[in-house]
Amino acid sequence: MFPDALRIDLLDPASHREYAARPEKLAEIVKANPGKQQVVLDEVQKVPELLEVVHSLIEAKSGAPRIQRTLAAYNGLYLREEVQMDGLVRNIGAFARFLEAISVSHAGILNWSNMRASFPPVDAPAARCRRGGS
Repeated sequence: MFPDALRIDLLDPASHREYAARPEKLAEIVKANPGKQQVVLDEVQKVPELLEVVHSLIEAKSGAPRIQRTLAAYNGLYLREEVQMDGLVRNIGAFARFLEAISVSHAGILNWSNMRASFPPVDAPAARCRRGGS
């Protein structure tokens, strides 16, 4: 499968050591092989840091809108499969709106009073708990 792909076999001890020590080398190799349309990372779970590089490469190639669609799909799956099925929250709609609001402020200071005004079912202590604050 994918006979023309750029292949990196992380079962090979030398490759494993090389990419574990310098995951950014993946970006260098991909950029040095512009004719390759696919990249196969065999046993990528052995060097999970490579997934950050893969994410960066995908974002650079396809742009933010595609990443946003992927994250939106993941968010829906997460809400359905993990949060709702495990009964982690009572009001899944309010929690979904809370996740959307907090996602745009992930690197900034979050005003809990404004959050409560925007999402009355999500009180400040619950929001802090969900965000990991105290």
